[in-house]
Amino acid sequence: MFISKAITFLIDNKINEILAKDEKKIMGQPELVDFDLNKIERDHNFNLIIKFALKPKIELCDYKSINVNKDQGVIVTEEEIDKSIRNWLNMAFKEQGFKIDNKYCQYFLI
Repeated sequence: MFISKAITFLIDNKINEILAKDEKKIMGQPELVDFDLNKIERDHNFNLIIKFALKPKIELCDYKSINVNKDQGVIVTEEEIDKSIRNWLNMAFKEQGFKIDNKYCQYFLI
């Protein structure tokens, strides 16, 4: 058990050393491919295959010079907002099986 922890520690250090030396920017955790810790023999070298995803190199264009027409947006009145809220509430109450009538609307949806 101690040997497996030591080998795992050495492998992790070697992976970090390789990635730092090549200045690779990776995504996620590096993965060992087809590696069996039990097949490592004392006083023998062994090879590793490491699989990892590289971060893509992205270069932005001069986006600040792009002209964009800004829309003034939509003008909404308070009356339209109230009507929309009432419609949503009515739908919610109807889904729950409540009967909606004028008396109810005056009391709850004002």
